[in-house]
Formats: sequence, C-alpha cells, structure tokens
Amino acid sequence: MAVFGYEMDEHRASSSRRRRSLYHNLGGGRFADIIFWKNKKESGTILAVFTLIWFLFEVVEYPFITFICQILLLSIFIFLIWSYIGSSQLIQSKPPSINDLRISESTWRFLFNKINWFIIKLYDISSGKDFRLLFLAVVSLWILSVVGNYFSSLTLLYIGESL
Repeated sequence: MAVFGYEMDEHRASSSRRRRSLYHNLGGGRFADIIFWKNKKESGTILAVFTLIWFLFEVVEYPFITFICQILLLSIFIFLIWSYIGSSQLIQSKPPSINDLRISESTWRFLFNKINWFIIKLYDISSGKDFRLLFLAVVSLWILSVVGNYFSSLTLLYIGESL
C-alpha cells in the first residue's frame, strides 16, 4: 500500500508541474483576452451587441425574418445610394468593387462560395443597373418582412420547406 501511495504522490507532483492556467488553455490569444476582459472595449462591445440581440428577440419579440429582411433592405439602399453618389463625384470614396466584397476561400469552400454568390447578387441588384430587378427585390423583401411580423420564423421555414 505504501508503494501505491508513493506512486500517487509522485503522480500528483508531476501533474501539478504541468498545469497551465485557464487563460493558456483557452489559447492565450484574442479569444482568451475577450473572455477575461483584458481588452475591455472589445469585450464590452460584444456584450452590448449580444444584449441588444437578446433584447430584440426575447423581450420585444421582434421577428427574426423581419430583422433579416430589413438588414438586407438597408444594405441594398446603402449600396444603391453609394453607387449613384460615388459615380457623380460628390463623395471622393468610390463604392467597393465586386472583388473587394469577396470572402477568401479556405476550409469551408462551399459556405464561402454561397456567401460570395449572395454578396455578388446583392451588389448587382443594388447597383441599379436593372431597375426592375431592384424594385422586385425591394418589394419582395418588404412583403417577406411584413409577413414575418405575423408568423414565427419556424412556421415560415416549415411553410417554405413544404412548398
């Protein structure tokens, strides 16, 4: 028994020397800095954004579909106005080119290809070259936003899937 107890004490001593802090176990980089509030500005911003998201969806019961549609509508109008104002030289900054909006491909190529396709389509629609398509996109997103006020996101997802 004494030999077994001695081996356990030796094991504890060697494992305590190898212990690392939780900060180092989390990678010791930017993620750990945010979790441990070493970068107070980033940590506070993340806390504020997630608190706002929680407040919108849980307290105010703002529909998720409506939120997404309104964000897309806002981005379409920003790109549209930017492309018209940028082309008339009122603002020195040019709108971004399609290559500036591309996300580099890496491990998740399928996901990034879909996101790149979506960003390029959004940019093409909001550039104002095809006014009929722009009008159709704005009206469709607005209708989906209004419908999203009256149904839950899961109900709309189920209806869309069953069609």
